[in-house]
Amino acid sequence: MTEKNISSGDNIRIPSSRRIFAKNLAKLSKLKLENNIKKRGMKRSYILLIPLMFVSVSIIWWLNFAEKNSNIELNIEQVSQTQDANTEMTGARFASRTSDGENFEINAQKAIDNTPEPGLIYLSNPNGTIWTKKGNMIEITSMEAILDQSKEFTLFKGSVKMQQDVPKTEINASVLSIDLINKIYESNQPVHVSTENITIRGKNMSVDGEKGTFSFGGHVKLTFNDNK
Repeated sequence: MTEKNISSGDNIRIPSSRRIFAKNLAKLSKLKLENNIKKRGMKRSYILLIPLMFVSVSIIWWLNFAEKNSNIELNIEQVSQTQDANTEMTGARFASRTSDGENFEINAQKAIDNTPEPGLIYLSNPNGTIWTKKGNMIEITSMEAILDQSKEFTLFKGSVKMQQDVPKTEINASVLSIDLINKIYESNQPVHVSTENITIRGKNMSVDGEKGTFSFGGHVKLTFNDNK
């Protein structure tokens, strides 16, 4: 048997059956690669679709909730879900009209539904505004609040400040509840009330917004301001 060295310059003949097999193998490899790319794309699409579905469902739920409980307009920037499976909204704005025609708006950094109890909404860093039928504007800010839409009741907590333009009045307290239906503002904690003429320090305050009267329980310190 003789051996023959094949150099790179020699012409090598490959049987036609092998050429056909190689072409078919190349086509199959290409199809497999394209299928893998499509599958990866579909997985990414599903991953992106799931959060969008959650956001859509959350928005619809919130709109249905608002329509059932009050005439309320709701604007939000972002929707997510808490560890307790509650809906959390970032940049929430609630705008509503009370049963007797007064406008109320409250903005919050975050709003979480069914917190701390079902039917209530927890608000982080809220600031609210009330436009009364008498033409007054009342602004309220605090660290947090609990909103009950069905009762038109809000409990503000932490560095609460309430300001009214006419007559010019400012109330500072750690806790302040606002009953929009009965126009009652109350606090069972120490409060500091200041107007253009007087300053009041007391506790267990109740303000009747309809009558424009203040009442306190226990010891009250009243100071008259000198207008110069």
